[in-house]
Amino acid sequence: MKIRSLVLALIIMTTLAACKKDKTTVATPRSSSYTFTQQNNSGITGKILFIEADSGQTTVDFELNNTPAPKYIAHIHQGPPTSYHGAIYYFYDIPAWSNKISYKQNIPLPYDSALLLDCTLALHDSTGNLDLGIAGVGINH
Repeated sequence: MKIRSLVLALIIMTTLAACKKDKTTVATPRSSSYTFTQQNNSGITGKILFIEADSGQTTVDFELNNTPAPKYIAHIHQGPPTSYHGAIYYFYDIPAWSNKISYKQNIPLPYDSALLLDCTLALHDSTGNLDLGIAGVGINH
């Protein structure tokens, strides 16, 4: 009788151990933050984030304040903030609500490669004629 009880207890303990839930962890995506500096007395402040995205892309996250216009455009230009040129990535119709921009768009570049960019992100008015602010991105932060 004692052996039967012992075997039954062992079976119950094994069954309970097998039913234990696995703790699945969700990895937090890697990210890098870059300070946005106003240009032409725009008063716009904030930061630009590069966030690791699925499928080998990088999410560019605009978190900007003091943005009174309803829409803006931005480009990632080649070169550091002191001498940038030639846009390589384009962001059109960036909306602003309540004097803020909270906007995300993916670029077709893996996160690790985005961190190696020698580039400047520039925010422009909706015509693209006036620079409102810049952020050195990649190795230029």
